[in-house]
Amino acid sequence: MKIPALMNLAKKSKAIKLYEEDKKQWICFGGAAYAINGLPKLDEDSLCIIAGIPEDKRGTYRIDIDPDFLPIFDNADYGLMLEIKSVLLVHSGVTMTALVDEAGDVYLIDTKYLKPLSDYDADDALSFTLFDKESDPTILVRAGLLNIAVIMPVRPSSAMLSELAYISQKLGKGIEDDKD
Repeated sequence: MKIPALMNLAKKSKAIKLYEEDKKQWICFGGAAYAINGLPKLDEDSLCIIAGIPEDKRGTYRIDIDPDFLPIFDNADYGLMLEIKSVLLVHSGVTMTALVDEAGDVYLIDTKYLKPLSDYDADDALSFTLFDKESDPTILVRAGLLNIAVIMPVRPSSAMLSELAYISQKLGKGIEDDKD
């Protein structure tokens, strides 16, 4: 886990929550939560120091420490496996990565939430598993057998979907024209 990238995202969010699971902590902000590995147990002061939040600015942040564990999925065998695609979409200043399940359904995640995970390589076998497809889609990220992050998919706006449909239609027409 790239701790500087993680703390940069936390600092930008202005609302940070720490959860505890046995001896492991999870840091949660925005649309993602990450297992904190390789650091001593964090409290509000140590979190602010590591994130680079000056003492005089701490009042502008909301930092909660919750002893109750964030409901992370211990058994990833019952979710749908997702395949990460090399397609990036940018809409309204947000860069999104596409993931696809076995049925061909597409889920978008804000690419910034992948930055803390960028030090994992192919040997770590990152996997993405979708839970609660119908009600509240949640994506669990694992490195091997370890749960390392939870990322909420981006819900596309109707404007974004309309623009994608238009572009797809025009791209399809261009492919048909090339066949002639």
